[in-house]
Amino acid sequence: MLKLIKGGTVYAPEKIGIKDVLIAGDKIIKVSNDLMPPEGLATEVFDASGKSVVPGLIDAHIHITGAGGGGGFDSRSTPAPLTRYTKAGITTCVGCLGIDKIAFSLEELLSRVKGLEAGGLTAYMISGSYTFPSVTITGSLVKDLYLIDKVIGVKIALWETLASHPSEEALIRTISETKLGARLGKKAGVVVSHMGDIKGNPTAIPDLLDRIGIPNETFVMTHINRNPDLLKQTIACGKRGTILDLTGTIPNEVKIQPSKALRILLDGGVPLENITMTSDAGGALVLESGEGFVLPFDICIHEIRDMVKCEGFSLTDALKTMTINPARVYNLSQKGCLSEGKDADIVILDEALEVDTVFARGKLMLREKQPETWGLLERQAF
Repeated sequence: MLKLIKGGTVYAPEKIGIKDVLIAGDKIIKVSNDLMPPEGLATEVFDASGKSVVPGLIDAHIHITGAGGGGGFDSRSTPAPLTRYTKAGITTCVGCLGIDKIAFSLEELLSRVKGLEAGGLTAYMISGSYTFPSVTITGSLVKDLYLIDKVIGVKIALWETLASHPSEEALIRTISETKLGARLGKKAGVVVSHMGDIKGNPTAIPDLLDRIGIPNETFVMTHINRNPDLLKQTIACGKRGTILDLTGTIPNEVKIQPSKALRILLDGGVPLENITMTSDAGGALVLESGEGFVLPFDICIHEIRDMVKCEGFSLTDALKTMTINPARVYNLSQKGCLSEGKDADIVILDEALEVDTVFARGKLMLREKQPETWGLLERQAF
């Protein structure tokens, strides 16, 4: 059955006005004015009048198997169900490990990636964790990237108390192996660096990348809004092409809200195309007060709304941080844009910019805030 979204204001993510969007299978086949259901073909029509039709969100840093553990055995979170993603407008995700590479494994991560895809999402993963040498599935970063279709990069940690504090030689080797595996496997080969609280020199990274001939745009610094000093230090990196990734914040956390951090980065001269935003969802935190939190999946759609309503950004610019920008960085050419031939990953936002309806690869996942598609075992009570 075809699907026709009628009368919404379309952000592709550029605002192109009131348009209709026609979906066939898992693709967008037409974005135009006054489209009518094709004669003789069954078509379900969705009225988006007064609403915004936007690309599905790409969340490139999610702990899809759960994470945490830094506060003891009872501080580990568990995997979230499929509808947690779709209610947040997430149609594509990239899973990663956190602090614990022992109880959580890359094998489990890969299994969960495939499970989310079976439910209708598009999912990928990155190898590695906090420590060096990087944990892998095959025993080699090169092999992981070359032979495992869902592996598109590696995670490392820098200037983090609980990390391995790698030498420059070890860092160069990891980056180079990532790029080799990516070249062989035709992947983006992104190196995602968890940035910690220890004072360091982030500007040394672009210098190193230039010296070994690796493009800056394949290196992502994440959690950069964790403190003001780090945010300011990374501005010089973003201006040279390094990707700066903002992390969603929760109440009582001492972080700079992404909407405010985005303003600081842009005022500092960082091009918008070098800025992304991710949720870190599924990660578990234990605050100094002893209170525990699991970072929620809908944190980023709230941040997008704050960018627009509190900081005065256009919806187009706010959306770019989770649509076309990560699609480019992670080489997801079918994602992040509403145009003919692209994957039908579409979110309809209501007047308050809350997630109303979600399509993932053309499959109806959420209708008027109510799940249409559930994970296979999601509703089974223990």
